[in-house]
Amino acid sequence: MASSDLKQEKQNKSHLFTLAAIGAFILIVVWFTLQNADTVRFQFAVWGWNVSLALLLFTCVFIGILLACMAVLPAFLAERRFRKRAERTIRELTVERDELRNRHTTVSASGGSGGAGSTTAY
Repeated sequence: MASSDLKQEKQNKSHLFTLAAIGAFILIVVWFTLQNADTVRFQFAVWGWNVSLALLLFTCVFIGILLACMAVLPAFLAERRFRKRAERTIRELTVERDELRNRHTTVSASGGSGGAGSTTAY
């Protein structure tokens, strides 16, 4: 199965690129926040806090990543269900095709001509 090995290798490279991109993004965020370590006044409605800008930026990035994951999750799960259903259908159709081929070769081997007037069932 050379094509499945090639497909697996391509998928592994894709995962490696994704991990590298995530690592670079995290490194940039950490670098940026460490350069902005001043204390700032953060206020929400009537509550206010003096917090480090780095902590505030980390919190905002973390919340943004969580929201992005929650937005993508339904589509990811739907795609996963679709893929499993498609793979199951392919397996069932492959088994059915093999059974029909075996039935055809059995009838042909027993002397059936398969021509006009033949009782060969497909």
